[in-house]
Amino acid sequence: YIGITLCSIPLIESIQNKPALIIVQKEFLLDIRPTNPCPVIFIRRDGEVIEIKTPETKLKRERVDCSTGRFQPIICSPHPEFEEDLHSARELLERIFTHFDPLEPFERMSKAIETLAKQDERFR
Repeated sequence: YIGITLCSIPLIESIQNKPALIIVQKEFLLDIRPTNPCPVIFIRRDGEVIEIKTPETKLKRERVDCSTGRFQPIICSPHPEFEEDLHSARELLERIFTHFDPLEPFERMSKAIETLAKQDERFR
């Protein structure tokens, strides 16, 4: 509730220049999609998690490789009700992926928060 309804949706609604794609690193954030006209894709590095297929597995997953080989492949998943988002997202991600690692900004933010936690007790 807090991550989606109170934070994410108002933040996205306040953006003046709407994005062509929203990339998230937490699966629960895919729930932004039903209230948003823009595709939302959950990404992670290929091999980061061992996948166990069960009847409850709802997310469609697709691997995207970096055409230059500079970056480790990623796995993309759309919201289960918007599987068609995967096609448009894949095209954008492939273009981005030739020059940039789409997971790098998430890793940079995580490191910054980790550093803050070490240096300032207010962030612990």
